[in-house]
Amino acid sequence: MTAFLLGAVPAHAGNANGERAALTYFQELDAATGQPRIIAARYMEHDCKDVAKDWASSHVGLEKYAGLPVKRCFYPRTQTANKHRNSATLIAVVWMLNPDPPTIAKWIGAACPKIDVESEADCGRRIASYVLTQNGAQFPVAGHVLETQSEAGCAVSVPGCEGDVLIYLPFRDGVTVKLQNDHPDQRRKETFADEQEALKAAEETLSDPASFQSVGDIGRVGNIYRLPKEEDFDWLERNRDTYLKALSDTSYDFFDGVVRAALRKKDWASDIAQAGLIGASAGRPECSRLCSPRTGSGR
Repeated sequence: MTAFLLGAVPAHAGNANGERAALTYFQELDAATGQPRIIAARYMEHDCKDVAKDWASSHVGLEKYAGLPVKRCFYPRTQTANKHRNSATLIAVVWMLNPDPPTIAKWIGAACPKIDVESEADCGRRIASYVLTQNGAQFPVAGHVLETQSEAGCAVSVPGCEGDVLIYLPFRDGVTVKLQNDHPDQRRKETFADEQEALKAAEETLSDPASFQSVGDIGRVGNIYRLPKEEDFDWLERNRDTYLKALSDTSYDFFDGVVRAALRKKDWASDIAQAGLIGASAGRPECSRLCSPRTGSGR
């Protein structure tokens, strides 16, 4: 990661202000950890290893990741103590294909000039901040993402929502899913015993998507909603293909669209939250969708 953070400069002069401002923001040190902000935000980038060359081709629906630098990561996340429980560290396994900081900055730099903002540099910094706040621009190809229920979109007003309790969210192609053997109404809260158990559970997300109970409505990294009546398989494919195209392009269609729509209005910070760029961190009451995504057809 460090190699990406040092010495990178905007590749497109016309978008330089927003792009440079975003990249600078990613490089700046996080006050709490002393690490560059983007590293501090990417809590799943821990103990990561390259996947085998035949990994993608060995699993139905993952073939388009062949040849890309997907990594398998084994990471911990600590749940804070409160008056009802002790602190605890949960462990999980996830496969990720994260964009490097210059790529994200390039997407931001491409979006800011297309909208009416007083300062592209200010736009770049603010959007960079919201991207990190929302999900660290982490793209889970498969595996488990550990989030608090609040981060997953569960509002404290929703019955059964314990805001700061960590839950396991199975992901596929940047979207939350319910696996075949998952409880239909609950997410796992108890940690796995060790890495081997965490890996075995995570490997269930490598199954054919046709076997999933349901698929969520919001896709990373841009946090875009599926279309009305869009079938599960079509939605996963669209979210994945749009993201993979963006990795080698100067803009990201999903991300670009959300930023433009949100920043057009005067109260753009509130608008971004409503559009989904801040997503879970805005505390929207969407536990019914994210904690227990709607039942879909599977294909």
